Amino acid sequence: MYINLIKGSQTARIVMAGCLLFLCYGFSPVKQEYTYRKYTILDGLPQMQVTHLMQDSKGYIWASHWNGISRFNGKKFQTFSKDEGLYDHAAFCAIEYQPDSFAVISPNGMAFGNEKGFKPIKVPSGIVGARNSCLYQLQDNRLLITNLKHYPSEIPTHLFYNALSGTFNAFNALDSIFIHEVSILQIDKGFRCYTSKAAFDSYVSGETKTHPWTRAYSDFAKLSTNDYFAYCGEDEKLYRIGTQNEEQETNIKLPDACSRTESHVFTVINQNKAVYYNNDFELFLATAEAIQPTGRKFNLIRNFMTDREGNLWLATEEGIFNYFHFAFCRVKLFPSDFYDTVWSIAQTSDGKMLFGAYNRGLYQSTGAGTQKIDLARLSPSVPSEDVNKTYMGAARNSKGDVYIPLRNRMLRWDKNNAISVTPMQGTPQMVVKDRKSDTLFAAFKGGMLLITPNGEYREITKEANFENYQNESIAKDKYGHYWLGASQRSFLQVYDGAKVRKWQGEKAQNIISLASDYKGNIWMGNHKGLFLYDHKQEREFAADIIRCPIYSIVPYADSLLLLGTPQELYVVNIRDFYEKGIRTINRYNHEAGFTAEEMVQNSFCIDNAGDVWMPSFSYSCRIHPGELRAEPLAYA
Repeated sequence: MYINLIKGSQTARIVMAGCLLFLCYGFSPVKQEYTYRKYTILDGLPQMQVTHLMQDSKGYIWASHWNGISRFNGKKFQTFSKDEGLYDHAAFCAIEYQPDSFAVISPNGMAFGNEKGFKPIKVPSGIVGARNSCLYQLQDNRLLITNLKHYPSEIPTHLFYNALSGTFNAFNALDSIFIHEVSILQIDKGFRCYTSKAAFDSYVSGETKTHPWTRAYSDFAKLSTNDYFAYCGEDEKLYRIGTQNEEQETNIKLPDACSRTESHVFTVINQNKAVYYNNDFELFLATAEAIQPTGRKFNLIRNFMTDREGNLWLATEEGIFNYFHFAFCRVKLFPSDFYDTVWSIAQTSDGKMLFGAYNRGLYQSTGAGTQKIDLARLSPSVPSEDVNKTYMGAARNSKGDVYIPLRNRMLRWDKNNAISVTPMQGTPQMVVKDRKSDTLFAAFKGGMLLITPNGEYREITKEANFENYQNESIAKDKYGHYWLGASQRSFLQVYDGAKVRKWQGEKAQNIISLASDYKGNIWMGNHKGLFLYDHKQEREFAADIIRCPIYSIVPYADSLLLLGTPQELYVVNIRDFYEKGIRTINRYNHEAGFTAEEMVQNSFCIDNAGDVWMPSFSYSCRIHPGELRAEPLAYA
């Protein structure tokens, strides 16, 4: 699912939905990690004090602010002010009351029009607009304008506007009462106003009906079932108001912060409820069981909306915030006082997740928690510094045997959960599986290692003319040759099964990551970017876009390459690349939900569910590539 705000827009076609960072454990189903994008004057807003947001029938987002109203097309904002026909330079609220026909409330009047221009009209004398003024379209060609001010008393007042006759009429039934929410009554062709004192129904026939509350509510949020959540400040509780106005206490436990607040504002995002608090404007997200903080506070929140896809937009004094999510999950593996880096991740055939920490050994998780494996007890003859120092990369063969590099050793966790440790001449790194032969191969200092499906080890070193330095990455090409990269060398070593030759690319030097694609071509990463060698020519890939270290290249399902960098994730559709070139690349950074920092070199795991685990220096990032849907970046 992705939202298509404007046809052809790349920024707007984004998987979106909520606003809470989740911590997930073990092998539970992928949960989404939420983030936000902030829009300011750098994106075309004339100023950042936004009072209201709405989405029109075409998908455009309209933002009302003190310099008029701006329409967002997925890339930038186009602004309409008094020069384009608004009554004043400022705007408080807008509505699309007919396709391509908009009404806008300004401080001293209203304006009607569309993206081609507006025509101003004056509201009845003595009535002015306010920041809390709202527009609602009724079913009888009228607009209800709520929470205007009657000057000079400034008490709340409300008006009807007849779009056919162009006339105003007073709505005296709730004069001087602030209206929190208005709901359209589909069956009876009327509307219902929710206030802190009562619910007031008004019908086209002229009949009215009042539903008094047993308690005072400060705000309401409509659900898809036409029920409402309502907050009672005296009780500090949420209540659910049914269609027949039954008041029922919910099972949602409010956080401690609620007891220190004066006013609460809610909106509904799909199955989640978002809430912010007016005392410090901290944003929270509520599930069916509890409310949790997102960790983001705001200078001032004026208004919010959910778009047609259920995604959250905030109008604030510091710009517009659009909360959305991608299929990324930050996996917190250890307690907060655990300061170490996960360098290796693997999954056993029965679903256990194994994590190798650089200086603390091996840990396993079954979903309920993370426990350390006492390798020193299992292998008392192995020095503790060797079993507690895991290295980059791990792999599992088709029999279910997992191999994890240790210092000068290789750990084997077999399909029966038995553990053994085998000494090596060097430290293996970046263990890779050859899918055709089911052989595992790894790079280490002075050579490479082959592990047969039967568990036999073959170290290839000096006899093949390998030079004695640390190899950090390894890949196998379509000819069956092994390529080994080292960040401290300007060349790669290529082993053809008998001897080693040096391959020195004109551009690709000091390689730190390697992978081969479904064609057997070699992809290389260094601190400058990404390179491709198709056995005919070497070329720099997307040099104008990717100018950062490529720490890890993950082949996925013969169609994708996931590129781990210090702060971003790049995804290359390989099959499309060979047809269309670099325009097939997608980039995911903090604004797109990817918040990992400093991805670990040449370490990843594709688990039984098809999720990709990539460790970073503070946690592990879990990715479901099948959910990564976004438009490619623009290349000028």
